[in-house]
Amino acid sequence: MDLLTWVILGIVCGCIASIIAKNKGRSEFGWGLSGFILGPFVLLVFLLPPIIDGKILKKCPFCAEPIKVNAIKCKFCSSNLQ
Repeated sequence: MDLLTWVILGIVCGCIASIIAKNKGRSEFGWGLSGFILGPFVLLVFLLPPIIDGKILKKCPFCAEPIKVNAIKCKFCSSNLQ
């Protein structure tokens, strides 16, 4: 593969990582740069939980709203999460 192919692959991976990071509340620039440099390996961002206001959250299995990881009852739909 020539240099141009590697640069295009880096840009595509960087853009994908940046979009995913933005949706999860993480740094767009940091993950975009990591995606450009590391390529497909940075797509591990899929495995990281979302962060909102500095708190790690998960989705409620009943209403899909973001709730705290340690929550035992959803504040949106009042479902028990045990």
